[in-house]
Amino acid sequence: MTNGSKKKISERPLLVFLFTFIGLVVVLTVLAMFDGKGILFSVGTYFLYAGIIVAIIGFAFLNKGSSRWDGYAQSEYMKNPEYFKNIRAQERPFERIVWAVILAGISIAIIGYFLNRLLVG
Repeated sequence: MTNGSKKKISERPLLVFLFTFIGLVVVLTVLAMFDGKGILFSVGTYFLYAGIIVAIIGFAFLNKGSSRWDGYAQSEYMKNPEYFKNIRAQERPFERIVWAVILAGISIAIIGYFLNRLLVG
């Protein structure tokens, strides 16, 4: 992915959220239809667990390991404002995308919880 396309995507986190949300809803609904219990009894559970899993994976990507926080790199990060600005400028586009995916996962999980409460009882 080129820097230009990363920038275009990161400038539209709402679009990433909507694509993730709608994609999860479609995939999970199709999976729930193929379940033997019936769609009303399983769609909420699929939404709940898949939303939690997507959010956890998103947090794992958000907290990905880097060498920025060891020794010399940490002191340069804190002391040099220009270095700090450069690093943050590189991190921001990725963070916006990941936060949109995390919020979509959490939204799906909340909807799944309420579907389970309403449909199953």
